[in-house]
Amino acid sequence: MEKYTLTINCEFINEVGILVSHTLRADAHTKPQIEDKYMFISRHHFKPIVIRIQQILDYLLPDTEVICHGEEVDEFDNIREAFYSRFTID
Repeated sequence: MEKYTLTINCEFINEVGILVSHTLRADAHTKPQIEDKYMFISRHHFKPIVIRIQQILDYLLPDTEVICHGEEVDEFDNIREAFYSRFTID
């Protein structure tokens, strides 16, 4: 089974309603495509974060490390993969 290390540059709303830039990193089991949605769930964030991939910038290593731009969305349908505490937020 393939593993893809996603690095997603995005903005999402914090607990006070301010849009903040972050980088999410996670190991995915599916190759990301534009318009794919990924859900990130953490006990340290007040709600699930759903990010839609807008742009794929680079594959650093062939088919394994992927740098993307994404946007937070409020749609919970067609989630490609969900991450529960096995991701980092910078």
